[in-house]
Amino acid sequence: MKYLFCLLWLSLCCRYAVAQGYRLEGSELRFEQELTFKKGSAELNTEDIAVLKAVKEFMDEKKYVSLLRIEGNVQGSDNDQLLSERRAMAAAQWLVQAGIGCERLLPVGFGSTKPADRRNRISFQMASLRGKLMGGMPADGGGRIAGDLCKTKTGR
Repeated sequence: MKYLFCLLWLSLCCRYAVAQGYRLEGSELRFEQELTFKKGSAELNTEDIAVLKAVKEFMDEKKYVSLLRIEGNVQGSDNDQLLSERRAMAAAQWLVQAGIGCERLLPVGFGSTKPADRRNRISFQMASLRGKLMGGMPADGGGRIAGDLCKTKTGR
């Protein structure tokens, strides 16, 4: 009976996580779909907005996540670092426009310095819970901060 209960509970938890559109791997939010951009630009592909909607849902539900690092990773561009920062900022600005407080988001660019599995994508890392940094790393995770999100046009 105990085994059956555990199996049922696990099944419900898995369905809930899939229904939300994300899963947690350590401190990283992972998605079935990647957030992509038009080639060589920081313009979001509209068909991938579901990823940002899932991030918004996560941040709305998890008020204890005081800082989410949005990491831009690019390889093969003339200016990998700048493009990665612009893409991280574009994702962050979308989230601010959707209602997430700018003080809870930190867009950073890594250019082509991350491992191959992270190149040419945006990733989302919980950097701080209840105001305490996670993982012994600085809030920026070693990347270059893309700018002050709260001072941009979309910041509040």
